[in-house]
Amino acid sequence: MSVDKTPILSSAVFTKWGLLAGVVFGGPLVAGYFFANNFRVLGETKAAKWSLPIAVVSTIVLVLSGFVFSVPSGAMGGACMGGTLGIFEYYQKEQITAHIEAGGSTHGWGRILGFSLVGALITFLPLFLGGLLFGNDTIEVATYGVAVENNILYDDSNLDRKEVDGVAVVLEELLFFDEAVPKSLYLEKDGMKYTFSIFVQEAIIEDEQTIQLFEDFQIELSSAFPKYEVKIHLVTDDPQDILKVI
Repeated sequence: MSVDKTPILSSAVFTKWGLLAGVVFGGPLVAGYFFANNFRVLGETKAAKWSLPIAVVSTIVLVLSGFVFSVPSGAMGGACMGGTLGIFEYYQKEQITAHIEAGGSTHGWGRILGFSLVGALITFLPLFLGGLLFGNDTIEVATYGVAVENNILYDDSNLDRKEVDGVAVVLEELLFFDEAVPKSLYLEKDGMKYTFSIFVQEAIIEDEQTIQLFEDFQIELSSAFPKYEVKIHLVTDDPQDILKVI
């Protein structure tokens, strides 16, 4: 039985730049999802089926490399970008080009960045949690949600659970915590100041649209806690490694 490999022109594909943005901002898990989408649209069902499992394995290797073997983030990022570009050039470039020239559509930056943010949370959550929990015995984790687990990590030497629960209610009202995608952050309190540390990939701070989303979120948090100074720290897997303050 032959397999139909006719491109589905009514469906959108991710371009080379979309794939690279996905792996830079969201890690190999996002790139795997993007590749699977492209293979499906191009009629390559077998390749689409294996894209995500391979991406999951790559994500595990990435986490182990950073957390266990302390491989520099620059080296890991370069390897991910090189692998993504190589796969695209060898397996998809010709067909994606033909798809676009035939009138097929492409995914926009809003969708690309949205998936990338979710992928970043999933990929770097183990590094974030591991670095905090094993490095400080006063760190506690408060978990919220039914369908998914949303976490607030905090130092119980200056924050009690009741206050953290109140912050969680606000995060749910602002739709940061939802029942669709698990999210985690590290909450710090210093007098009348709240600091929300959110872990991201380093390259994300160069993206103006993503930074604008965090700036809007900081304004909403400030309105929700009018008596407090509210700051957002975009961090790597270590809350002390601050990439940008909002």
